[in-house]
Amino acid sequence: MRRHMMTPLLVIFAATVAQAQDTKPSQPAADFASIKKALAAEELAFRDVAKKRFDKAKAEGKRFYIPFEESPPAKFAQQFLEFAEQHPDDSHAFEAVENALNGSFTNPPTRQRTLKLLRTTYLKDPRMKRIVPRLVISPDDESRAMVHEVIAQSPDREVRVVAYKALIQHTEALVKMAERLEADPSLRKDVEANEGKAYLDSILSRAERGKADLKSYQKVARETYGDRFPDLEIGKPAPALVGRTLDDKETKLSDYRGKVVVLDIWATWCGPCREMIPHEREMVERLKDKPFALISISVDEEKETLTSFLSREKMPWTHWWNGSSGKIIDSLDIDHYPTIFVLDANGVIRGKELRGERLEETVNKLIAEIEPKAAK
Repeated sequence: MRRHMMTPLLVIFAATVAQAQDTKPSQPAADFASIKKALAAEELAFRDVAKKRFDKAKAEGKRFYIPFEESPPAKFAQQFLEFAEQHPDDSHAFEAVENALNGSFTNPPTRQRTLKLLRTTYLKDPRMKRIVPRLVISPDDESRAMVHEVIAQSPDREVRVVAYKALIQHTEALVKMAERLEADPSLRKDVEANEGKAYLDSILSRAERGKADLKSYQKVARETYGDRFPDLEIGKPAPALVGRTLDDKETKLSDYRGKVVVLDIWATWCGPCREMIPHEREMVERLKDKPFALISISVDEEKETLTSFLSREKMPWTHWWNGSSGKIIDSLDIDHYPTIFVLDANGVIRGKELRGERLEETVNKLIAEIEPKAAK
């Protein structure tokens, strides 16, 4: 989890909250707005203080550690919870519960009250799909247990799909983390020194249990929601994607058979995505006479955002616009950006999550597989 830091900000927090209390808004919406305004003010001040402490720790060669309980979300969790409890019918109540959940990681009493409110009021609410991923990554057993309650009781298929996706993704990450810890004694030593032996043992034991859980999650998810859990392992055929070009023409991934294809699912607001552009540009130029295609698939909310960006940034290759909720996101099970797939000439997945030299090396090897055939 992210860790934050704050000390002088308590003065700012107290002054801001006092100001909010002095106004005594008469409407629940105004109460909610005042809490959010106070939170925003403290977060702004918090960033400045955190940066100074980060720079100081870096200069001194020390580890930068930020106790979560000192963060603005933690400071305001109880206020958001009290608003949700006192105004259950208000249109902002669910958002208030979300904020309470986000800030109560290290506050057991507030956490338990938040979970109780979720269980009694919102367990079958379709908006739980916004909550479930946060429950999955929570450090407490009760939060994670609630995920299974949601799966069992929610009438909304999309909520259950999101729950399984979150369980699978988090468990996979946990298992990989444990593998790294087991393979790297220095990493284990660092984690134990900074987080404690109990934390280290917890990761390793949870990961061991997670291996069996992961197989179960994947099996149920594919059998029950197969359309939302495609098999995207290396060696499997890529899904039959249908996209839209920038001039709104329908195009198919199958049109590129016979070429090595790199699929880059990205967004203009994504920093790591933009960092890839210079190398992609160079790679496309080097491979311009080869059986190769780079297809960038944008998930920007508006197509105009993409076209405006492309008018300023030279990206001379194929572009599709999918939007933030288009079918390609589900077809490729996208949960982060950029997501990279490398396909061979037959449309089979041969590489994933590759960048820079590793990406180009894989592409060159796949091109070499088909060029002798083309020469015959």
